[in-house]
Parts: sequence; C-alpha cells; structure tokens
Amino acid sequence: KPPACFLVETGGTRLLLDFGEGPPPGRVPDAAAIGRIDAILLSHQHPDHLGALRLRPAIGDPPVHATDIVRRALPTDTPSRSLPLCGATTVCGVTVRTGRSGHAPGGVWIHLAIGGGVLYMGDNCPHSILYASDPPPPAATVIVDASYGDYDKPFEASQAALEAVAAGPLLLPSVPAGRGPEMALYLARRGMMPALDDEMRKAIASLAAD
Repeated sequence: KPPACFLVETGGTRLLLDFGEGPPPGRVPDAAAIGRIDAILLSHQHPDHLGALRLRPAIGDPPVHATDIVRRALPTDTPSRSLPLCGATTVCGVTVRTGRSGHAPGGVWIHLAIGGGVLYMGDNCPHSILYASDPPPPAATVIVDASYGDYDKPFEASQAALEAVAAGPLLLPSVPAGRGPEMALYLARRGMMPALDDEMRKAIASLAAD
C-alpha cells in the first residue's frame, strides 16, 4: 500500500488531497513530480495520510486545511486552516463540502464542487460503533483508496472474531486515534474491559471531550 496523495487541478488551482508517508517508514510521494500546490486538504490524522507534511517546502509551502480535531495533531509550526466536520467552506475559490467518515477522530470525506463534483472518500467506515458517518453527496468522480481491498465477510463477523480471541490472553497493539478506542468500547460492552495504556487513555479522554 502506498501513501495517500491525490492531486486535483482545476483552472489555475492545484489542490492536494492528503500527503501521507508509509505504511513502510520513509515511503513518501515524489514531491518533485507533484510540483507547486496551492493548498493541502487532509481527510484525517493517520501517518499514511499526513506523514509527508514535512515535505511542504518542496511543493510551495501550501497551507494545510483540516478539521480542528486533526489540526491539534499537527506539528505546531504547520500553518493550518479549519475545515468543518460536516458543512461547507471555500478553499482557493473552490467550494468544499465535508462530512464525517466514521474512521478516526475528526476524519472526513471531502467533496469539491468542480466538474460535476469530485468526492474523495479518504478512509471510510460507515459501520463504526464509535465514530459518526455522514452520507456523502453524489459526484461525477469518486476517489477511493482501495489499497487494503474490501471486507469479504460482514463486519459483524470481524467483531465476533475479536470477541473470541479476547476471551483469552491478548496483546492488541492498535492506533489510539482510530480503531483502538472502538475495539476497547466493543469489548467493554461485552464485559471484557481491556487494560489500556496511557496513550489510549489520553485518546479516549479526548474523544469524550469532543
């Protein structure tokens, strides 16, 4: 799976949808091939979607647009502007609509009002028990990162599999700003409250506050 990075060009405006690194550490988009960018729009805060932001100087130092929850996770020296969790705004003269993606704190799909509509789904999970998901609008063009493939069985089967292995000793490294708190919630609801490390507790406290 390569890092997420999609270039949209409309008129004289060049927008970058995500600017990730990995999953293998050090795997980043070719900044020289991208060229000068007017703005970066982030779908969420996972490294494979924003890990290459340190390369911003190579693409013209564009501002970063993200939801406030995601902006709090950015390096403090990153110039950023706010995207709504669910609403509309304007970026470089382009109308941008967003909605919650059900994948991570502050994660959104992004709809650009150009060419009959361009919809970038980012990472999307409509069946989350923790993160809200808003239905996206119609679009003539849809960008879907399908590098991981799709589920070949109902999501409930995956939940049941997690519950089965959690009945015994289980060490479960997971992303605090993503599926980690959701898996903890699922297990807790079934009377199997897992032990949580400090990063997971901090992430859950942040979710409760937001």
